[in-house]
Amino acid sequence: VPGRILDYLDTQLRSRRIELPELPFDFTGGYVGYLGYEVKAECGAVAAHRAEAPDAQWIFADRIVVVDHEAGRTHLLALSDSAATDSAAEWLRMTSELLESLPTWANPPELRIEAETDAVAAT
Repeated sequence: VPGRILDYLDTQLRSRRIELPELPFDFTGGYVGYLGYEVKAECGAVAAHRAEAPDAQWIFADRIVVVDHEAGRTHLLALSDSAATDSAAEWLRMTSELLESLPTWANPPELRIEAETDAVAAT
């Protein structure tokens, strides 16, 4: 991204602001990533060196599976604009079906262990 990463993120966050439903957790999607130490130069500090890795790397997480281990619940979130409502709804449906089909602690998959007759010897 040309320019300063913090300015870019500020612009993107302002342009993507949406009203969020009330949720039992704070993370609702959006930008996820990191700022490297070199970004401090954008804030007025002296850049001591250049790293081979990018100074910052972000993705926009618009499809999210949130697992609440304490409550034993899984939440699905899909952020979309009006043009992507159908694909968001389809992702929610398909992901929900997939999660429903997975084994749980209440219905674990059968564990099959083949016996190794050579591993046991009578003495």
